[in-house]
Amino acid sequence: MNRNLQKVASVISALAISASLLAACTPGGTGSSTGGAGGDNIKAPTGGLVRYNLGADPKTLDPALNTAVDGGTVLQNLYVGLMKTDDDDQPIPGMAESHEVSEDGLVYTFKLRDAKWSDGEPVKADDFAFAWFRALDSMTKPTPSEYAYQLFYIKNAEKFNAGEATKEEVGIEVVDEKTLKVTLEAPVAYFLSLMAFPTYFPVRQDMVEKDVNLWWADKETHVSNG
Repeated sequence: MNRNLQKVASVISALAISASLLAACTPGGTGSSTGGAGGDNIKAPTGGLVRYNLGADPKTLDPALNTAVDGGTVLQNLYVGLMKTDDDDQPIPGMAESHEVSEDGLVYTFKLRDAKWSDGEPVKADDFAFAWFRALDSMTKPTPSEYAYQLFYIKNAEKFNAGEATKEEVGIEVVDEKTLKVTLEAPVAYFLSLMAFPTYFPVRQDMVEKDVNLWWADKETHVSNG
């Protein structure tokens, strides 16, 4: 598990550095202000074109399969996890409008806000459960997720990945359309921050199953919630 923690830390650090570089390259002064020095009534710019220097074209925009910073940068702009991070890299509500943690730190219960996918369909707890099990499944097509280990904090997730536990034994429970309960193997102080990482992003089962290999490359099937 120590090696896994090191991998997670290195990936999170790489994404943070990439985001910082992108922010530094963004020109300022694109909006106009109708307020005073406090800038209380700043008007948001409209229209125009946003350009990102990714350094390379992402090999995939499948949240379960991406392992690169360039792909991660795009995914962070397309999707929102249960949590997201603020400018100080602290977790704040994303798709979850609220969450509760048990006294022993093992059970997280997330309540989803009313949000929609880009095609107008509601975001559901099932979308997260499907995405997570898909990342954990060693038989995922076209290839197993290299980042499945990021979900090993969840009870029996590692065993499920190894074919030693059933889906029902994994600590991922859809209570209802807007409620997701997650049980961990042990308390994890930074678990909420992990909810903002691409491997934990939701994906729609109906869209993925239309083309398991390239659903993310087709504008008709690549719906996003960001």
